[in-house]
Amino acid sequence: MSCSVGVVQEVQTHSIARSWVARAAFGLALLLQALAGESLALPARSAAAELAPQRWAGLTELSFRHLRQEQGLPNEIATAVAEDGDGFLWVGTLGGLARWDGYRFKVYKADGRTAGALPDNVIQTLHGDAAGRLWIGTSASGLVRYDGQEDRFVRYPVGPQGLSHVSVRALIDDGAGGLWVGTEGGLDHLDPATGQIRRLSAQAGPGLQGVRALLLDRRGTLWVGTQQGLYRRAAGAGGFVPVGMGTSGAGQPDAVSLFEDSRGSIWVGSSQHGAFIVEGSGLQALPVQESSSAAGDALRVQPVVTIVETRQGEVWLGTLGQGIVSVDLATRLTRRIRHQATLPVSLPDNAVRDLYRDRSGLMWVASNRGLSRHDPSQAAILTMFGTPICDVPLQCGDALSPASTEVSWILPMPDGRIWLATHTQGVLIVDPSGARVAALSPDASRPDRALPPDIVLGLELSPQGQVFIATKRGLYRANAEGTTVERVRIPGRDPRASTWALLADGDTLWIGGETDGLWRLDLRTGKAAAPLRDAAQQLTDQRVIVLARGPANQLWIGTRNGLNRYDTASGVVTRISPDPERPQGLSAGFVTALFTDAQSRLWVGTYGGGVNILERLVEGEAPRFRSLAAAQGLPDDSVNALLADAAGQIWVSTDNGLATVDPRSLAVRSLKRAEGVEFLTYWTGSAARTAEGELLFGGAGGMTIVRPERLAAWTYRPPVRVTDLRIGGQDMPPGRFLAAAGPSRPVLPVSAQANSLVVEFAAMDYSAPERNRYAYRLEGFESTWVETDASRRLAAYTNLPPGSYRLLLRGSNRDGTWSETPLALPVRVQPAWHQTLWFRAAALLTLLLAMFVIVQVRTRWLRARQRELELKVSARTAELERVSEELQEKSRVLELASISDPLTGLYNRRFLAEHIEPAIAASLRRARDSRPGHPVDTDTLFFLIDIDHFKRVNDLYGHAAGDAVLVHFCRRLQAVMRASDYLVRWGGEEFLAVARDTDRARAEELAERIRAVVADSPFVLDDGRTLNISCSIGFACLPFVAPHPLALCWQDVVKLADMALLGAKRAGRNSWVGLSAAPLAQADLLLALAQVDPHPALRSGDLLVVSNRPAPVVMRALSELEGLSSHAGRGAAATEVSDSFS
Repeated sequence: MSCSVGVVQEVQTHSIARSWVARAAFGLALLLQALAGESLALPARSAAAELAPQRWAGLTELSFRHLRQEQGLPNEIATAVAEDGDGFLWVGTLGGLARWDGYRFKVYKADGRTAGALPDNVIQTLHGDAAGRLWIGTSASGLVRYDGQEDRFVRYPVGPQGLSHVSVRALIDDGAGGLWVGTEGGLDHLDPATGQIRRLSAQAGPGLQGVRALLLDRRGTLWVGTQQGLYRRAAGAGGFVPVGMGTSGAGQPDAVSLFEDSRGSIWVGSSQHGAFIVEGSGLQALPVQESSSAAGDALRVQPVVTIVETRQGEVWLGTLGQGIVSVDLATRLTRRIRHQATLPVSLPDNAVRDLYRDRSGLMWVASNRGLSRHDPSQAAILTMFGTPICDVPLQCGDALSPASTEVSWILPMPDGRIWLATHTQGVLIVDPSGARVAALSPDASRPDRALPPDIVLGLELSPQGQVFIATKRGLYRANAEGTTVERVRIPGRDPRASTWALLADGDTLWIGGETDGLWRLDLRTGKAAAPLRDAAQQLTDQRVIVLARGPANQLWIGTRNGLNRYDTASGVVTRISPDPERPQGLSAGFVTALFTDAQSRLWVGTYGGGVNILERLVEGEAPRFRSLAAAQGLPDDSVNALLADAAGQIWVSTDNGLATVDPRSLAVRSLKRAEGVEFLTYWTGSAARTAEGELLFGGAGGMTIVRPERLAAWTYRPPVRVTDLRIGGQDMPPGRFLAAAGPSRPVLPVSAQANSLVVEFAAMDYSAPERNRYAYRLEGFESTWVETDASRRLAAYTNLPPGSYRLLLRGSNRDGTWSETPLALPVRVQPAWHQTLWFRAAALLTLLLAMFVIVQVRTRWLRARQRELELKVSARTAELERVSEELQEKSRVLELASISDPLTGLYNRRFLAEHIEPAIAASLRRARDSRPGHPVDTDTLFFLIDIDHFKRVNDLYGHAAGDAVLVHFCRRLQAVMRASDYLVRWGGEEFLAVARDTDRARAEELAERIRAVVADSPFVLDDGRTLNISCSIGFACLPFVAPHPLALCWQDVVKLADMALLGAKRAGRNSWVGLSAAPLAQADLLLALAQVDPHPALRSGDLLVVSNRPAPVVMRALSELEGLSSHAGRGAAATEVSDSFS
């Protein structure tokens, strides 16, 4: 079960409206009593008994926050409390004075060796006047004023020209800028402007000796409480008159405390006779009596040393030993507020020495156990600490001892009583008026007729008026009066099985087990069954935690691992498993609360996943939830209960306080101790709404009662004050620079030698200072605010540039509302000698002169260097040009060597492969672009030339002779070919001559010229010998088939020329043979046919032959060829010739 236990601080709210009938009756009683000389102030006990106690008054307690020596108070006994003009809270003790800024005490102790120190540690009274000054009344050093500008104390003299006594007991403004001072010696008046002190004791007589209290009421009447009684002086009157304080016995009670309430009544406290009230003519003070019959006349004999109105219509009387008596001015009911040893948040001690209400409305209590704080403005939330053990209303004392601090379930009944389930005490039935009515106590010896000694987990009222009780050891049933209880046995279910959830739905009671799923009990017949037995009807988890009605026949079932929707008519179960990774999925599996709002949306509380609001649930689609968690403002992600108030606001109990959610905007407001929520964690499902609209939340510490209509926002906007100041590492009094406001405010001087500034500041909201927010910005240095929290309220700067700045400080209240106007502190950072204007000007001039000299010197050096470099560059350039020419020559030689034959100097095959393609492409473009009828030389002729019988030359004359023949052979070929033609040594004694841009009609002429230039004259060797050399030539033309220029590439044409060369050799050498294609030859098949068998192409006339040899010889030679493919090893193609010559 999800634990959620918490404590709610509550200041019980009493109505401030007063019935005019009650006021008239009370006034008449006072008048009659005064005329009769009797003592009666508040209604007598018989009249008070007729007033019904206020709802929840007898069950709830106020909560206090404590500041003691552990938090820095100089002494445990606090004697006085006051605020100064800056909003600091000052606390007087028996061991010194302390200033509270919401976070720490700054302590001042007596030190006779230090000028301006506090002169006395025993503080008797404190007073903050209208001018914002703090006045201190001491026991042995008279009157002291705190000088905030210099953080020191100014003491006023005692004696003939000073105060009437060293013991100052009371201080009050005179309404004209002066101060009334009450001492043991009498009444004195101080003019702060001149320091003049005037004694009134001698003028007024011995009655004004031993002044204990002073009051200047709204009519200007001065009231003086002394050891001899009460005195008053009306505005403009010359003397004091005594005020009777009706008591039995001789003499008048002393008056040690005075207060004027919001009605104008004067309250008087006595050291031995309780409290009195003065109304009407002001001539008689009547005693105050408590309304509780159990209290008797206790107040009449108690010392009432301090009185204050905590809020309009409620007055607190502080006693020295019996705590506080709260008086409701409208109902005349009183209530005791006492210390409870078992309750840490109760009043810390019953010896109350001072009560003070600060500007924000907070109540401060000075007692023998330090200083305590209470917020009376939060009337919406009350706290019941534990559960009461008393069965008689208002007769158990003012503090009810708790029977159990665990409230695990709450059930408001139609008769107005509240059933409270507990962990150890069974079920308690209480009346909100203030007492326990009945109890269903556990008894292990009667398991069938009494509750077990274990946790009660749920309560449910049936339409028949019976209350079903879910426990860890089974299901029970009790009557509506709470007098009988019996175990409920369900066939098929262990009677001791743990039951976690109950829901009465008409005549059906739905039961959720801890481990055995869902059960149904028919309240008319008593029959029961487990409705979800089939596998298809299984829940996401059998551990049922919460049940809720849905629309029509639907039942919502929350388990420890998911949510389920059960259609009771069809039996269909829709399972919704946790899907935290999907933004719109169920954020956690542990479902703790279910609630349907006015818009019919299902709100799902989860443990660890916040609140999930079901926005869409459609068959076949993943359910869509909207999540509210800590990121959206919830106090905690573990939710325990969901409730709606009368206005439709959704209330959420969590493991870290309460929260409200606006169902329209989904805005979240977190409520914690500052709002009165004392319990921070609560029990799962332990929440209910009463018929009066109150919301009840149960936790491990008791119960929180919420009255939503009274929930008020915290609107106090605190001023921001500097609490500590360090300039250049030295502590400085902040007041020295804060005495004036606006442009006249002194400037914070930051020296150049110690360039640092640290300012600690605080917002004077003491209700929850840990929640205050802070921001600061140094104008002129920063453009944005630097935000921080209460743990680091420091604006620190070091090494600031010289200049004028403005330090802006702002703070918020506990709800994050910023102060209206930031606190502005002017800051002046002094420049160092090297940061002054004259130094900068001199440094600039020196720099300019130095730069001029440097530029001149460097210019001369650069020019000399330039001349030197120019010479070097010229020499280097010449050398580089020479090297470049050499490299170019070498590159040219290397390039020529790579594309030429080293022996003959002719081009090699690499050259041809690199250059022939562009040359042929250019020829083909010119042929394509020529006009019809105007042919140009655009053919390319390929001549393969082979030296006849060259092997014999090598064999007979040697290779040197062969090389000489090859060289001479090349020269003769060059004599025939043009410079633009290509001569290539094709391999060995074979050469390829490419006649570029030559008409194919000249092919035979060129072939004959080549043959003749070789054969017509002998070759002369170097040794004078001559050789007759001949050659054989084969040629072909590109395009080979004129109508189809791209049918054969140049390599194919070379192959055909090679075939022709072979034919020339076989025809007897010293001859040439040329091959060409008929105009209508099939170009795509011609080469293929020649490669396999040239005979058909020759016979068909597709392949034509020309030669200088007789046709039969050439035809016979070509007929002996086997096709081009058989000559692949020679590196050239062979082609058969046709039977006819062109």
